[in-house]
Amino acid sequence: MSPQTLEEAVTLTKKFTEKPTNEELLKLYGLYKQATEGDNETERPGGFDFKAAAKYNAWLN
Repeated sequence: MSPQTLEEAVTLTKKFTEKPTNEELLKLYGLYKQATEGDNETERPGGFDFKAAAKYNAWLN
């Protein structure tokens, strides 16, 4: 059964039986940010902030 709303999708993430991979987590993050804030129009983070850069890139895709 596919979630019909963002709230249903968020609720399903709390029921995972195993921890998602980092790649899966970034995909979920990007989808969540797109759904809640729209297109990524923020400034690209600094070159040595790898975690923030990964999140930034996930939100762009």
